[in-house]
Amino acid sequence: MDQYIRAYPNPSLSELNIQFGSKFFGSIVIMDLQGRTVCRVELNGNDAHVISVGELAKGPYLLQVMDHQGQIQTTVRWIKA
Repeated sequence: MDQYIRAYPNPSLSELNIQFGSKFFGSIVIMDLQGRTVCRVELNGNDAHVISVGELAKGPYLLQVMDHQGQIQTTVRWIKA
């Protein structure tokens, strides 16, 4: 991946902000540590996105950023407070 991803705040209570270094087409999948998908967000060329996470249980999660072909570009560890 030729750009960065920033997920903040970490930990977060109700909203998770995702920021890319440039416009990004693909998706973000939030998974619990057992590998279950708890949220999926499609990204259509924005360089920032806000995900509502208030309904998720407290604890650690993994954010997988996938390109438009479904290839994992990066994985970020995130904590729901």
